[in-house]
Amino acid sequence: MTRLRTRGAVFSDGSLFGASTPGLVTLEVEIDHDVHGTVSSNAQLEELHPAGYPRLRHLDLGAATFEPEEAGDFAVLAELPLLPQLESLTVRELVIEDTDAERDPLEVLTELAPRFAHLDLRVAGDIEIEGADEREVERVLAALGLEPGAADEDVEPGTR
Repeated sequence: MTRLRTRGAVFSDGSLFGASTPGLVTLEVEIDHDVHGTVSSNAQLEELHPAGYPRLRHLDLGAATFEPEEAGDFAVLAELPLLPQLESLTVRELVIEDTDAERDPLEVLTELAPRFAHLDLRVAGDIEIEGADEREVERVLAALGLEPGAADEDVEPGTR
């Protein structure tokens, strides 16, 4: 199997990803609020590691909702050991909020952006960097090939 599209929690323990799918090249994850109104933790993304997914090149999270936090999924994804091997990544949204932490949201975006520069990054929904100057946000996003306010259309990975 080289392409997998999942809907909701796949395993009985509520997890989204198995221990290993070595032949998988493309993974599309569709998950939203469950019947109780809760969503999966974005910590589950940490289960995607190179040893278990050595051929994974395209990760589509454009229809995946995860539990929000300071820099959301973007921060978790930036730390994934799997990130360097990806060629394309689609996220549902790019929202970084001001949480009164020591760093402002634009600093967080500026620090994390270079980690995604090697791949085709797409945002399916909103791009919002709270409290940041619009021109500065545009400058950082341009380095990633993104435009604020431009929702992505359904495009197959690697066709841009």
